[in-house]
Amino acid sequence: MATPDRLIEIATRHQVYLERLKSGVAKGNDAAIKKIEKAIVGILSSLKVENMSELTRTRLNRVIADLREVQDGILTERIDELTTELQAIAAAEAGFEARALERTIRRAKVAIPKAKAAYELAQKRPLSATGELLEPFLIGWKRKQIDAVSKLVSQGYANGITNQEMVRAVTGTRRVGFADGEAAKWRRDAQTIVRTAVQHVASAGRYATWEENADLVTGYQWVSTLDSRTTAQCRSLSGKVFELGKGPLPPIHQNCRSATVGELRDDLKFLGEGATQSSQFGYVDADLTYYEWLKRQPAAFQDDAIGPTRAKLLRDGGLSAEKFAQLNLGRNFQPLTLEQMRAKEPLVFERAGI
Repeated sequence: MATPDRLIEIATRHQVYLERLKSGVAKGNDAAIKKIEKAIVGILSSLKVENMSELTRTRLNRVIADLREVQDGILTERIDELTTELQAIAAAEAGFEARALERTIRRAKVAIPKAKAAYELAQKRPLSATGELLEPFLIGWKRKQIDAVSKLVSQGYANGITNQEMVRAVTGTRRVGFADGEAAKWRRDAQTIVRTAVQHVASAGRYATWEENADLVTGYQWVSTLDSRTTAQCRSLSGKVFELGKGPLPPIHQNCRSATVGELRDDLKFLGEGATQSSQFGYVDADLTYYEWLKRQPAAFQDDAIGPTRAKLLRDGGLSAEKFAQLNLGRNFQPLTLEQMRAKEPLVFERAGI
C-alpha cells in the first residue's frame, strides 16, 4: 500500500475547513440552548415565590414536567435540523474524497457513492469515540440536557435557594460574562456533540468512497493535527495504517480533529509528490507523524504538549517515534497511564532516569 504526499496534503488542509464548518453548524446548537435558557427563566419567573422551598411537591413536579416538555420540543427540532445538515456533510465529504483521488491518481476512474450511502454508513457504524450509533448519540445528548435541568431545579428546591439564585445558577453572572452559569456548560456540551457528530459523518463519507473504489483504495492512514492540543490517542495513532474495516476512524474521542487519507495500490501512478502538511509552526513534510514532529520541537514545548515525564521519556528513553507511539496506547487504542507504561516497558523508564 502507498499514501501519496498529495493526498495527505489535501486531507490536512481540508481538515482546517472542516473545523470551520463545525463552528458554523454548532451555532444552531447554541441557539437551541439559548431558547432553553430563556424558557427556563420564563417558567421560574412565573412561579411568584421568593424561595424554591415554598413550592408544594405537586407544583414542583408540574414545573419539572413543563421544563422537560419545552426542552424536548426545542431539542427535537434542533436534532432534526442537525440530521439534515449531517446528511449533506456526509455526501459532500464522499464527493470531496472522490475528487481528491482523481487529482492524485493518473488516469483514474473514481466512482462516487450515492448521497444516501454515505449517511447510511454513518448511521450504521458506531462512533469510535463512544461506541454509540449516531442517532442514540444525538438522542442521548437531548436526554442528558433535559435531565440536567430537572436535577438543577430539584436541588434548588431541596437546598431552599431563592428563586433569584435559581435563575442566576442557570444564566450565570454578568461580572464574568455569564460564564459561570449552567447554560454556559450546556452550550459547551452542545458544541462538543456537534463537532463530534460532524467529524463522524465526514469520516464515514470518505470511507464510503474508499469502499466504492476498493480496486484503488486498500486501506487508510491516520493523520493527526500537529499542535499542542492533540490528545494522547491521536498522537499515538498519527501515521498508523489500517486495512479497510480493521481500524478506528475519527472521532476517536469527542472533539477529535484528526483526519484519514486513503492508502492506494502500490502499482498506481501518482501525480505530484513532495507535498506538505500544516503544523503549529508552519508546513512540514506530509508523511511526518506526530511524535516525529514533536521530537524536533524545543524541550519546553514538548513538556507543555505531553507533560514533563512523557517528554523526558521521548527525549531520553531511547525509543523511536514509532515505538514511543506504541508505548502510549493499550488495547482498543485507549491511552495508558504512566504507571501502565512503566509496567509495559520498565527499561525505557530506567534509561530516561525516571
